[in-house]
Formats: sequence, C-alpha cells, structure tokens
Amino acid sequence: MWRPLDPAIMAEVERLLASRTRNIRLKGELERLFQQRSWSRTAKIVRAWMTWVALLDLLTLCLNAILLPKAIVISMLAPASILPPVAY
Repeated sequence: MWRPLDPAIMAEVERLLASRTRNIRLKGELERLFQQRSWSRTAKIVRAWMTWVALLDLLTLCLNAILLPKAIVISMLAPASILPPVAY
C-alpha cells in the first residue's frame, strides 16, 4: 500500500541519488522501507530458483537410478531425497 513519504526521507533519497548510485548505502528508516518494498519480489525470485533446483535434483536422481547399479541407488535415495521437500 502506497503512503506519502516523510519529506526528510525524500530529501535523503535526493541527496543519495545526486551522487554515484553504486556508492549508495541505505541506513535507518530508508533501509527499512526499501527492504519492506523489495522483499516480496526477492522472495518470488528465490522460490522460482529453488523450484528449478528441485526439478534438476529430481531429474538427476532419476538418471542416476537408471544408470547406476541397484545397490548404489538404494544407498543414495535418502540423501538425495532431502532437497525437493526443503525447496518447497
């Protein structure tokens, strides 16, 4: 939800943007506001990557089950099955 920002915060933003943007270091209320606004976007990106990691893990687990001897496959099932549930 958008709300009008404090003039002091806006002045700080203008001051920071007047210099090189790669040197910007947020502090205090400005840092909190940035984290609040960007966290949901960051969380979506992390979830998307973890979905791909879990799918690749399942794919390699299946390929290993097909290509490796049965004794090795049975010994690797428990450690290899940890990642997919953790990713979700």
